Amino acid sequence: MAASLALHIEKFEAAERSALGLGERSQWLRAHRGLKVLLNDVRGHIASNGPADLRPTAFNWYQSAIDHQRHETLLYAPMLLTPMAARLGDFFLRQQEAEKATKHYEEALKIIPSDIHSLQGLRRACITTGDTERAAELDLAIQKLKNP
Repeated sequence: MAASLALHIEKFEAAERSALGLGERSQWLRAHRGLKVLLNDVRGHIASNGPADLRPTAFNWYQSAIDHQRHETLLYAPMLLTPMAARLGDFFLRQQEAEKATKHYEEALKIIPSDIHSLQGLRRACITTGDTERAAELDLAIQKLKNP
């Protein structure tokens, strides 16, 4: 999948001149950035689920996805509905570094406050660190999202 996305990005980059000529540069840039986020996310998943010696590289892939994901301007809908900071939260939670995971889930929630994945991850991190009061508050917030 990563190789397919990389090839798609390469072909997409070849069409940049056409986008310039048609006055579609900003849409081209949004789509290009979205593809790069997805590619780095996939590479992070591959690394985090691969051999133990490759797992630490997942951090770099996820960080690169975060670097490419930006807040949308001009009232555009987000290209991706998952804040990539949540991926780093997942990574650190798997590494049993709940404090670092908490930081990244909180960053993800600044981008999309109602992201259920980030809320669930933050809840798990709070349980791991012993912050049961906050975990209970998060559980209520999750239930409100699931059952409005």
